[in-house]
Amino acid sequence: MRLLWYSTVAIILLPHAFALPGDIIRGQTLPGQPYTGVRGLAKDWDTGRIWVAALDLWEFSYLRYTTMDEVSMDTEDWSTQWEVRAVYDIGYGYDYNATRCILVNDWDPANILIMDPATGDILGMIPDWYTSFPSTYGCAVNWDDSHVIMSALNHNDVVSFDGSSYSNFATLEGAKNVGAAVGWGHVFILRTNPFYTIEVYLLDGTWVETIQFSAQASDTSVMGLACGRENAVGSDESLFFAGVNTHEVFEIEVGDYFANSLEQGTWAGVKAVFR
Repeated sequence: MRLLWYSTVAIILLPHAFALPGDIIRGQTLPGQPYTGVRGLAKDWDTGRIWVAALDLWEFSYLRYTTMDEVSMDTEDWSTQWEVRAVYDIGYGYDYNATRCILVNDWDPANILIMDPATGDILGMIPDWYTSFPSTYGCAVNWDDSHVIMSALNHNDVVSFDGSSYSNFATLEGAKNVGAAVGWGHVFILRTNPFYTIEVYLLDGTWVETIQFSAQASDTSVMGLACGRENAVGSDESLFFAGVNTHEVFEIEVGDYFANSLEQGTWAGVKAVFR
């Protein structure tokens, strides 16, 4: 499989009292996860839980997925979907015929699968904008308008899909973009070697800041991204991402973005209104 291409970043766990944006708050393997570990993550803004997905590589390749409690990091029972060839990142909350769906980045063929998490059924596909291998790596859904933010390991452009067409969201030189998340009025793009940063944007594509990982060396590569806890450390929020080689899920501190936005609403009502 083609899941272990990344260069690496060391993880150093720091006490919460001394944590700063870019510091790792904690990391652990998840109960019941496949031996290959988690690859994709996405926030469920209705429940506050984190969807996680992994590729199980026993006799065949198939998707395992469940939700994780953002406080305890405990998981529910894992479900199985047999139709995937790879899992890079996932998005959740995509509105497909009034069903809240998971988007799964697959590569054979290069499409984003639209999956009903309740049944595991594949309801449709979004054609992959990135036509050269290794195609889409980062995927996130804006619950306000169901637009999808996508990024790729080998392409500078981060793109937005509005349900029918693509547009450029941002351009990041170096093409090492492996995870995406949307929340608190911001878009977050996870980068790997040689950057090890999280790039932060407003929803209109305006760049806000770069959050540099505080520890860099050679322990784990990174993949997937999801919004985590509000006020995780003081007034700062957190994000979750996966460590490919360690098979752990990590929580990293970022900035105070929640204070500058209105909280995400329910699916049936207004999803988000930002100042």
